[in-house]
Amino acid sequence: MPQSFPQRRPLLFVGMLLLICLGVRPITFTIGAIWLWPALAVSLIGECLLGLAAVFLLSRFRWWRVSGFRAPRYSPALLCLLAPCFVLINDANTVLAGWDIVPGRGNALLFFILAMLVGFIEEAYFRGMMLRALLVKGPWLAAIISSFLFGGLHLLHLIEGQNLAATLVQVASAMALGFLFAAVALRTQSILPLIVIHGLTDFVAFLVLNGTRITYAPSSGAVTDTAVEALIYIALGVIALRRMRPPELNPDLSDGRGKALSESGI
Repeated sequence: MPQSFPQRRPLLFVGMLLLICLGVRPITFTIGAIWLWPALAVSLIGECLLGLAAVFLLSRFRWWRVSGFRAPRYSPALLCLLAPCFVLINDANTVLAGWDIVPGRGNALLFFILAMLVGFIEEAYFRGMMLRALLVKGPWLAAIISSFLFGGLHLLHLIEGQNLAATLVQVASAMALGFLFAAVALRTQSILPLIVIHGLTDFVAFLVLNGTRITYAPSSGAVTDTAVEALIYIALGVIALRRMRPPELNPDLSDGRGKALSESGI
C-alpha cells in the first residue's frame, strides 16, 4: 500500500498542522479587531475554520479511526482520567454554587458550543493527528513532543493581551495535561473521552472568565495548586506509558484492523 503524506513526512505534517493552528487564530483576532467584532464571535469563527480544516484532513487521509475517533479500548490507563475529572467536578461545583454571580452565565449556551468545538479541535490536532504522525519516533517522544506543542500553543493568548505570568502558568498546565491525555490516547486508541473532558473543562473556564483573557497575575496559591496538578498529571502519564513498546504495525492503517500498539499492561 503506498504511504500517505503523514507517513512519508511525519515531521513536516506535524509542522503543517501547527502552522494551521498558529495561523488561523491570529488572523481571525486581527480581522475581529479591525471590524470591531465581539470577541465571542471571533472565537467561534476561528474555531469553526480550524474544525473544518481538521475534518478535511481527517477525511483526506482517512485518519478518523487511527486518530482516535472510536470507542476506547479497555485499559487501566482510563483510571488516570479520574484526576482531571476530579478537578473538573470540583470547579463545576464551585461555579454552580455561585451561579447567580457567574460572569458568563448569560452566554452559557454559546460558551458550551465554543468549548466543545475547542475540545474537538485541539484533541483532533494534538492527541489525534500529531500524536499518530509522531509515533514513528516512539510513544514516549510522541507524547512529549505533542504535549510541548500543545502547551506552547497557549502562548498565543499573549497576543490577545493576557497577563504573561498567567499565560506561563497556563502553558505549564496545558503541557502536563497534554502529556497525560497523550498517554491515555495511546493506551486506549481513542480520544473521545478526552474531547468530552477537555470541552467541559474549557466550558467552566469560559463561564468564569466570561470569554475574556486574564489580565492580572495569578496568586501564589493558584500557582501552587496548578503546580501540584501538573506534577500529578505528569506522574500519571509516566505510569500510563511505562512498558509501552513502539508500534508493531504502521500507525497509518485506516481500516481499524490490526493492533497499532503493543499493550503490555500499565
